[in-house]
Amino acid sequence: MLTIRKEQVEKLGEYITETFVLNTIKQLREKYTRETNNKDDNNLLDFIHHGIEKAEKHNIIERRDIVIYLEYMLIYGEDFDTDKGNKWAIKVFRIKNLTGEEKIIQLLKKKPL
Repeated sequence: MLTIRKEQVEKLGEYITETFVLNTIKQLREKYTRETNNKDDNNLLDFIHHGIEKAEKHNIIERRDIVIYLEYMLIYGEDFDTDKGNKWAIKVFRIKNLTGEEKIIQLLKKKPL
């Protein structure tokens, strides 16, 4: 019988997260060249980690949805979800009974990327 220790599970989780972050850096650089030009990899790394934390507060936890959330942060500012100039986003995030995926769908309907 195969036994996986807690430390192994944690290492695997770290590897998966790091792979996601590195792939996201590449994806954002390719799709948003202008917006990422002035950020080095360390800046983007911090940006992504900060964005993941913010997304999780909105129950946005699926990788594809997190990437879309990060794209909105790049285009509309890191505080687009609370910036009074983005009432369209604030309205979406105030709806309590939406899942994270449903919030992303609503954002895309209001302001497509």
